[in-house]
Amino acid sequence: MKSFLASSHLPYKSVAIGKFDSLHMAHMKLFSYLGKQGCILSISSYTLPLLLPFKDRAKYSPLPVFKIRLECIKHLSGEEFIKLLVSHLPNLELIVVGYDFTFGQGKSCSVIDLKEILDTSYPKIKLKVLDRQNYKGLTLHTSLIRSLITNGNVDVANKMLGRVYEISGKVIKGQGLGKKELYPTINMRNVLYIVPLHGVYATLTYIGNKVYESVSFIGHRVSTDNMFCIETHLIDCTPPKVSGHIKIGFIKYLRANKKYKNLDELKKQISKDILNAKKALKTCEL
Repeated sequence: MKSFLASSHLPYKSVAIGKFDSLHMAHMKLFSYLGKQGCILSISSYTLPLLLPFKDRAKYSPLPVFKIRLECIKHLSGEEFIKLLVSHLPNLELIVVGYDFTFGQGKSCSVIDLKEILDTSYPKIKLKVLDRQNYKGLTLHTSLIRSLITNGNVDVANKMLGRVYEISGKVIKGQGLGKKELYPTINMRNVLYIVPLHGVYATLTYIGNKVYESVSFIGHRVSTDNMFCIETHLIDCTPPKVSGHIKIGFIKYLRANKKYKNLDELKKQISKDILNAKKALKTCEL
């Protein structure tokens, strides 16, 4: 992702402006109005954790993505912001935003003000405002998707995203108990991403260019050392030697975390989790 302010005289004729901090289905519809000569301007505020870190946004975007830090523009009036935009996009013919888009110092300007500024000072630039978009009666919005994920409703969140919600992290050394007494797992450290509700999930684990069906756990190991972990077991597969990073995609929440009396009881439950994960993965539509 390139810096917008560090890029001068960009050739694009259309631009979508917003945070785009999840790139959900409504964002994709918004981008569809840009045409082939469009670009995306993502306003960043560096608030962690994230649904979709900036390094991932270009991967899911259909068009070039540029980043501009909120700190660099929050002092600008509405008119000053549009002037800045046009100075970097001299061929601009179309601006596309969502219905709830705000800009200018203190978020003082709305889409109504944007239309007025364009009509008055830049009449050749058209404005397209995307109406509120819904999924089964729910408004497609990043805040709702974040809430769904943190409450374990990853299957619904995935429908709104139009893809599987994933987190990526560095592989770390685990407890070592799984390989010896239970089921072998790969442990990862998460820094950037919003973590789903603690518990057990049917998942897909990405290692290199391969995808494995898996069952994953997030939470404190209350039956053993009570340490927090994110670990994934590859179903019907001997786990490869892994270094670097892995990625886990969350398909369905299976159950809450629970303390078991002994390792035999825990292993029996994990066996059930694996069967339930297989069923969930078999019926997954994404």
